[in-house]
Amino acid sequence: MTDFLTLQWQGELNEAITAIATTTDSWAASSAAGEVVCWQNQQLVYYQTAGNFSIDCLQYSADGRYLAAAGQAGIVKIWREDEPWQTISAQRVWIDRLAWHPVQPILAVAIGKQVQIWQVAQQELLVTLPFDQSAVCDLCWNFDGSQIAVAGYGGVAVWSWDNWQQYELLAATSVHQVAWSSDGQFLAAATIDRQLIIAISQELESPWVISDLPAKISQMQWLSGESTLAIISNQELICWQYAEENWHPQATELDAPPTITIAAHAQLPIVAALVTIAQDSAPENVILIQDANLTTLDTVTTKYPALGQAILQWSKAGTNLALGDKSGQVSWWSVRL
Repeated sequence: MTDFLTLQWQGELNEAITAIATTTDSWAASSAAGEVVCWQNQQLVYYQTAGNFSIDCLQYSADGRYLAAAGQAGIVKIWREDEPWQTISAQRVWIDRLAWHPVQPILAVAIGKQVQIWQVAQQELLVTLPFDQSAVCDLCWNFDGSQIAVAGYGGVAVWSWDNWQQYELLAATSVHQVAWSSDGQFLAAATIDRQLIIAISQELESPWVISDLPAKISQMQWLSGESTLAIISNQELICWQYAEENWHPQATELDAPPTITIAAHAQLPIVAALVTIAQDSAPENVILIQDANLTTLDTVTTKYPALGQAILQWSKAGTNLALGDKSGQVSWWSVRL
């Protein structure tokens, strides 16, 4: 093993880190205290200081020009190249889901039982999608932005850009996470009752249903360029691979340390996993880089003790990793693969 991670910067916000967003070579983070900060020119810049409401979702647009943040206050704030650009009010409805279009500066915002889609460059509301199933639990665009999937307690609704008037329904059951593969071929949904549902995008009516997982899926991410879905179930990392018209699991060993969080590389079919290893003095966080077969390519122990819930995020170029935890600590690592 080699030291493939080099710590570039480490600091701390006032409360737990709630979200991390990255560009090609930089990052932004938000906190439960309502802070929004950005790493620019080797220093921390505050877009928003601590207040009375948490920020719960934070994302950069595809070109990195716009940064959107929302949370407990029911307001979306958008900055364009460091300057305040637009504010969207949801009348105090808690906002915890945003999704930027993968090509254009278009933002989908989950507000209660609906999704608003905004053309941010023109500050124009394009359409409001009524989600009859429940409050929105998750949403995501496919690879080219021609479709958007919205998940809730009544299933997953899929709208097409050329027809906002009707949608297709995947799995009329309670879904709390949804994710499209990087090529748009597959759509995956995680249910609240320990099921994983995967459908071919053009055949939503005939999905694969994988039941009896160890526990409810806490995270899932597609590996870049692969028909492989990485999930965390009962703190165990499992990669589901598509072969011979079916899905096959690769799992970590049963005695492996519990996985806290995962992050799929933006360009390579590998995943970074943050795990906790118990020590006599104090538990430590360890970052593993693994491929689709869960073969460990490299590993490093971070410089501070494990603190439970954490967020891990690759830069868009895949040359850096950002890590934030519930103590408010944020670190930025360069990566040599």
